[in-house]
Amino acid sequence: MGIKGLTKLLAEHTVQRWVEDYRGRVIAVDASLSIYQFLVSPRLVRSPPLFSRLLGHIAQSVRKFMQCVGS
Repeated sequence: MGIKGLTKLLAEHTVQRWVEDYRGRVIAVDASLSIYQFLVSPRLVRSPPLFSRLLGHIAQSVRKFMQCVGS
């Protein structure tokens, strides 16, 4: 799935930026593959206490990212 060599191609032809460069801008993040992998993870990982911690970690990560790029 995906485009083979895309990461290398982008690294060679784009300018590296800091998160602060996007402050005050609207951005989109495609997390569909990460979310899918999380949803199809083994049931063992979804035991209630661990599942709650994973969801909390994801929410915290999104909040921190939004604080970095928010105005």
